[in-house]
Amino acid sequence: MQSVGANPQRSDGPAKVTGVAAYLDDIPFDGWRGVTLRSPHARARIRSIDSSEAKALANVVVVTAADLPGPNVIQLIKDDWPILGDEYVNHVGEAVALVAAPTLKEAQAAAQKIVVDYEVLEPVLTLEQALEGDPRCDGALNVQAEIKIDHGKVEMAWEQADLIIEGTYECGHQEHIYIEPNGMAAQWHENGHLEVFGSMQCPYYMHKALMGVFGLGHEELNIRQTVTGGGFGGKEDFP
Repeated sequence: MQSVGANPQRSDGPAKVTGVAAYLDDIPFDGWRGVTLRSPHARARIRSIDSSEAKALANVVVVTAADLPGPNVIQLIKDDWPILGDEYVNHVGEAVALVAAPTLKEAQAAAQKIVVDYEVLEPVLTLEQALEGDPRCDGALNVQAEIKIDHGKVEMAWEQADLIIEGTYECGHQEHIYIEPNGMAAQWHENGHLEVFGSMQCPYYMHKALMGVFGLGHEELNIRQTVTGGGFGGKEDFP
């Protein structure tokens, strides 16, 4: 209990303040670079993905959902998050294809040559729309999760309250500001083991998800958290 109430020094504080902390982008890695092709639409059906022109380039690898070795799902809390958009995309920025090349410039150029044919659909963008029922799903509500916490005699509390204030409060989109953004580096070893380095809050989430993607055992996968310049939850669920 000696730590309770104490003011311990942050172990990474001096390195971050003095600028000597080595973030992922400061660490030299030999190998290819990867980029992600993402959806520009909030809701759309993917008619086709034509990556032939990108694949025709020398030293370029393109991966879509059809190329994944296992199920197209990230194993996290519930297995309901696709690794890559397949039949549909459900938000702006959803990953559709992965591109790798010897240099970042080559990977970016190759990604620009991939043609995705989208049928743009009407998205559900407000809470009111979600609660009205989605005609695409036989009127089902667009509610991801519903949690109710009742404790004690709730109705009596309402009846005895001197003042009840009800209102609707809205705020704009919020996003975290990091010292450094997400970054990942990975390498396969000769013994078939995979080692991943990156900016993340929960290495165990990464371990579970990548075991499912590649069909690896616990001992065949090492996840190493590099210096993380802030997270605030944005590097928690799946970087």
